[in-house]
Amino acid sequence: ETVSFSHFMYDVIISKINGYFESSMLIHHVMACAGYYFCVSQSVCFYHCFQMIFCFESSNYAMHLRVILRHLGLRHSKAYE
Repeated sequence: ETVSFSHFMYDVIISKINGYFESSMLIHHVMACAGYYFCVSQSVCFYHCFQMIFCFESSNYAMHLRVILRHLGLRHSKAYE
C-alpha cells in the first residue's frame, strides 16, 4: 500500500523539481491517495485497489497527452489547453 502513496508523492515532487507542476496534477494525486486510503482503511481487497488505480491512470488520456505535448515544447499551444 505504501508503494502507491510513494508513486503519487514522487510524481508531485519530481514535477515540482522539473518545473511542470500544476494544481490540477496535485488535485488528481490527492484524490487518488484519498480513494486508495479509503479502500485500504475499509479492508477492501488490495488487488481491487490496484485495479482501480491502474484503470484511473491508464484511462487518463488527457493528462498523458499534456505530458507528451509538454516534452515536445508545446506547453503554450492550443492543443495543450
